[in-house]
Amino acid sequence: MAGTPSFLPESLFEKLADQYADGTAISAVPQAYRRAKSIADHLWRMFNTRQGSIPHMADYGLPDITEIYRKLPASLKELETTLLTLVTKYEPRLERVRIRPLPTAPTDFRLSFELSATVRGGERISFQTNFHTSGETNVQPLKART
Repeated sequence: MAGTPSFLPESLFEKLADQYADGTAISAVPQAYRRAKSIADHLWRMFNTRQGSIPHMADYGLPDITEIYRKLPASLKELETTLLTLVTKYEPRLERVRIRPLPTAPTDFRLSFELSATVRGGERISFQTNFHTSGETNVQPLKART
């Protein structure tokens, strides 16, 4: 339809590589889940990048997660704000982004957040993001609905 923007389910890099960040072939993921998988992969890359490590985008990525853990609980809101700023600036497929902390047991040694947003084009989507004390971050789609 003329005038209607088209939204590719994968990023250009994923199209060229024919796979997602974890090595999963694009063809192995059902068409309905490809956009969520692609967005989750980009969030994973962004949240596992140390802020300042990309010279031309000094604010891309997260500050040292060990510093965030060291300053808890005061740093929880700071991390929440940083996540919101990053996603709003560097994930153009999402709009109306909301971040909320999820409860975790102190023995879990992780911080968890739900990131919910609207994918440009109308679909609502949510991701769970877990930050582990080891420095590793996991991002997984929770749900998508229209």
